Amino acid sequence: TVSLGAGTTEHGKLTASRTADLNYKDSVVLSATPDDGYYLKSLSVNTAAPATTAIDPDTTTVVTGNVATTEYGYNSYTFEMPADDVVVNCVFAKIPPREYEVAVTIADPATGTVSVVPPHAPAGDTVLITCQPKAHYEVSRILMNGFDLEPDAGSGTRDEASTYTFEMPSRDCELYVAFTPIEYIVNTPTVTGGTVTSNPTQALP
Repeated sequence: TVSLGAGTTEHGKLTASRTADLNYKDSVVLSATPDDGYYLKSLSVNTAAPATTAIDPDTTTVVTGNVATTEYGYNSYTFEMPADDVVVNCVFAKIPPREYEVAVTIADPATGTVSVVPPHAPAGDTVLITCQPKAHYEVSRILMNGFDLEPDAGSGTRDEASTYTFEMPSRDCELYVAFTPIEYIVNTPTVTGGTVTSNPTQALP
């Protein structure tokens, strides 16, 4: 006989084409129908012997059991009846939310680095961007999908690392970062009996 475990009716339904009056090597087809928002995460077909584990590469459904199981169609599997009773069970799991990615473009990669954590996330999650300029460089422009991003409060200035946070929208994002050399200002002191001049008054490192 073929017995269906408790998991075959939780968040979906698993049915067998035959459950009784089976002979050795008779074919049995298992068909899974997940509830809306769920998918067939795992399927096990076992006798009393120790179980084995494999992963169906097409559906990512984890197929376990000591009875050889073959994919028969979408959410459908078949096996030949062994010379023993069989217990079938499965797990229907909630489909994870879609994740969106952040693609990073640095105007000149030699002038600094950018990290995005996490690099992909569901809509509504918080994403942290860290920009680390090369020495004597600073962030001159940072755009997310074409719009300026403001640095976090208390974030680093000049050639220190600066951070930016944003809420992942329900779309992939494009991040553009430009680093430019810092211009240093020369301040001349007040003197008596003469003058001190500087040319230029601003200079790159």
